[in-house]
Amino acid sequence: MTDSKEVPHPPGGMDELTDLTADLVSVPSHEDETAAGDAIESWLRGETDAAVERDDAGNVIARRGAGEGSLALVGHHDVVPPDEGQVDDGGYVVREEGDRLYGRGAADMKGAVAAAMLAFRDADPATELVFASFVGEEVGGVGARHAIEDGFAPDCAVVGEGSTNYSGSDVTDVAVAHRGRRASTLLARGTASHASEPEAGVNAVYRACDAVDVVRELATPRTTVLGHDVEGSVVVTEIEGGSAWNVV
Repeated sequence: MTDSKEVPHPPGGMDELTDLTADLVSVPSHEDETAAGDAIESWLRGETDAAVERDDAGNVIARRGAGEGSLALVGHHDVVPPDEGQVDDGGYVVREEGDRLYGRGAADMKGAVAAAMLAFRDADPATELVFASFVGEEVGGVGARHAIEDGFAPDCAVVGEGSTNYSGSDVTDVAVAHRGRRASTLLARGTASHASEPEAGVNAVYRACDAVDVVRELATPRTTVLGHDVEGSVVVTEIEGGSAWNVV
């Protein structure tokens, strides 16, 4: 039988990492990440001597150490919307079951953010060490995009979000690279006609379908990173066209 109990806030009797994770998880951040960012910023200012910045997007970025190159510990503190049972009195419910901690965002990814905060504080860096927790990861990476446009470009980065099924089924392990993402829009043009005389026009929908067939046959991108073969994917995800049932 699994031992299950609600974790008080702040949780007592747990180690520092679990304590900090539960503290962060309890702060709602699916609609507005401000409070979670405040908690991270406040902790960094109180626990480290780092230069801490809160940029215009709400990202929390801290830097300490010096030397050639830079290493960033990267995460995000926004989460997807919780279920009704995960919210209580305006905050997120956090609970322990055995040796696991449960709550909205515990795995994705406030637990890893907490670990990065402690590692950032306790490290003796031989180079510049950067901590970054971004907003808006769940809605297209808006925080990371803002930071990159503002000059955020570490030489190396460790992202603590869980990577499962890379080396084997149900195995959570280290991945050496992120596949990234690029979106393209293909636009097919035709010549309008009445549906009773399709031969009088050029059907753009048919041309778009032909383009989909071309995309389906494209080779997937492949590369090698640190001796590991990395393969991407190419897929059509949306299609839209036409204006009326009787118009080509």
